[in-house]
Amino acid sequence: MLKMPKKLSAISVLLSSALVVGFAVPMPVYAETDDYEKRDVTAYLFGMEDSATLECLFRSDLPEVPYISVTDYLNNIYTDEFTETKNADHTYTVTNPKGSMIVNTADDTVYFEQFETFISAAANSEGTMLEADYCKELAAAIEGDSKTLTIDFSEYNIDLIEDGDKVYFPLATISDMFFTTYNGAEYIDGSIYFVHTVDETKNSYIDKSSLYAKTERSKEMAKYSYDELCFVMDKIYGRPSKAEIAAVIAEKGFDKTLDEYSESTKTAKELLQSESAADFVLGLCCLQQFYNDGGHTMLPAALIDLMNKYADSALTADIQVKCFLEPEYAEALFSALTPSITAQQELEQLSALRDEKYQNYEVVKSWDGQANCRFLRNGDTGVFVFDSFLNDAVYAFKWSVDYAAENGIRNVLLDISCNTGGSTTVVVYMMNLMTNSRYHTDHWQYRVMNTLTRNINLFDNLVDLNLDGYFDDKDKDVAYDLNFGVLTSRISYSCGNLLPIMANDEGIAILGETSGGGACILSVFLTPEEMLYSLSGYMKFISNDGNDADLGAPVDYDLTKTSVDDDGVETVDYSDFYDIKALGALIDEYYGVESESSQDEPSQDESSQEEPSHNEPSQDEPSQNEPSQNEPSQNEPSQNEPSQNEPSQNEPSQNEPSQNEPSQTSPVINPGTDSIKTGESGSAFLIILVMLLAAGTGCAVSFRKKTE
Repeated sequence: MLKMPKKLSAISVLLSSALVVGFAVPMPVYAETDDYEKRDVTAYLFGMEDSATLECLFRSDLPEVPYISVTDYLNNIYTDEFTETKNADHTYTVTNPKGSMIVNTADDTVYFEQFETFISAAANSEGTMLEADYCKELAAAIEGDSKTLTIDFSEYNIDLIEDGDKVYFPLATISDMFFTTYNGAEYIDGSIYFVHTVDETKNSYIDKSSLYAKTERSKEMAKYSYDELCFVMDKIYGRPSKAEIAAVIAEKGFDKTLDEYSESTKTAKELLQSESAADFVLGLCCLQQFYNDGGHTMLPAALIDLMNKYADSALTADIQVKCFLEPEYAEALFSALTPSITAQQELEQLSALRDEKYQNYEVVKSWDGQANCRFLRNGDTGVFVFDSFLNDAVYAFKWSVDYAAENGIRNVLLDISCNTGGSTTVVVYMMNLMTNSRYHTDHWQYRVMNTLTRNINLFDNLVDLNLDGYFDDKDKDVAYDLNFGVLTSRISYSCGNLLPIMANDEGIAILGETSGGGACILSVFLTPEEMLYSLSGYMKFISNDGNDADLGAPVDYDLTKTSVDDDGVETVDYSDFYDIKALGALIDEYYGVESESSQDEPSQDESSQEEPSHNEPSQDEPSQNEPSQNEPSQNEPSQNEPSQNEPSQNEPSQNEPSQNEPSQTSPVINPGTDSIKTGESGSAFLIILVMLLAAGTGCAVSFRKKTE
């Protein structure tokens, strides 16, 4: 019997016109200066094979930071064209096919009439996991009155420069502003490198050896880097409800929160402002324990990059020395990474249990793609298993549903119990397909709350349901008379949480355990020193009723068994999760269908005495009308990342958490194996643990093995 502790699982806009968003940072402002030089810089465009020459500005007091023309930058990260016009009042209007923004270099402000519309221009995603030929995002609509947005960069001591007929932004600042494209740019050794930020964690084309050879940074660079971090945390951070510090930052702002929250955050602020590069990395690591949200926020990502690729660098050595001399830093690293290590363990254990149970069933087909897809069958029930929301899962899912419809299968269960997320376009496709017998449409809509602008956005997507390479009326006829269900666990995170949130809104059966949350969009950033980190961003996907999706999708059938030992440690038994015959019977029960006898195909766990609890589905049937492009359909689940309603007075109220909400306790780790298997990132965690032990901290984890 596999048992795990029950706890929270560990990883495709605007204020009113009179209101300026943000919190003041109590630091001296950079002096306004005309002391800068122009310099031609080679820019590599998402690889070493393609390059361009860009004219940049370099300030005498901040020579490490290139200022890039706003149109030069935006025309490289988007495929839509951006133009720039100088106005009579010396402001600049930057326009794309969707909208415009106005830049005022005298006040260092940027104004958007409709922020979300402007940033929704077509991004350059060629060759990334976000490139999806089967889904096309159409114009976003704002529900209710649209709020405008003004960002005042002077509050963060960030200067915008006018030169000739162009306006220039610091490279890191404009990269952070448009993070939703999952594109960015880095400045290393006198060259600019445009990157797809989703690739930077694994397959960066840049050699950063020279970057990590540096252990010190200038006072001015340290100051700008901290100011930029304050801007990101105040404006772009989505403040998910699971993160301990999120509500305080919403109330007080990042800088003041560090001063007042705890001694640890005070220390972190000192480290973040230090001229030591190692201190800066350690400062981010010290904050991770307060930002843990299940996986999207990873402030120590630069450290993991160091350990994976640059273990022999001078910066790595400096960090090791600091951990040896000051053990509290090693302890902070340990606290920062433990949730991720635990989550990896739990994922591997549940995956192993599933493999063991599923080996007793017919595997109709399996695929070699990254999503780890396979389709199993037991009688009239088929199970589509996939572990990532990647594009190959779309084609495998379509094949599986076609097979089911043609071969006497009436129940199709999507097993995402070990799925930790991916691309929302995959969610869009699957939800459109599962519900199209009701709607007969080639559109799927979802709602997102933007915590920066306080607008609720309705995103409409055109879907090539038959996957023939064309968006046409034939897609409306792709529909299946099947009963769908979704199997979830607390490991189901991000898109693995979004799909069941949407499915629940549509009245599709949810079985297993309340999903693990991850309501905000994953956001990847590069510091001015080009160090990687990630956050839960300001886009929060919300359900039809406005519930906080970070609480997870409620289940109709709870398949877990919970027990508490003499030490008060709560563990969860998942042995009923993968009995396909029993799962099929529950789907039949949910939809009011009489189960067929399958005596020749016995259930795996017929000896189980405990019946799963059943939460009755909603009595409200979804509308039979096809959704229009401008109105939310009943398919509008909280996609991609359900709404995490923040503690702002302007945010829609949240319903109380369901009874299925995961326990808030953090029990002792209870893996079913003595060893920890790790993947690519896991190897970094082990290296860090070894480093900590070598530093003599005495930090250790006690893993207690329980057997069936």
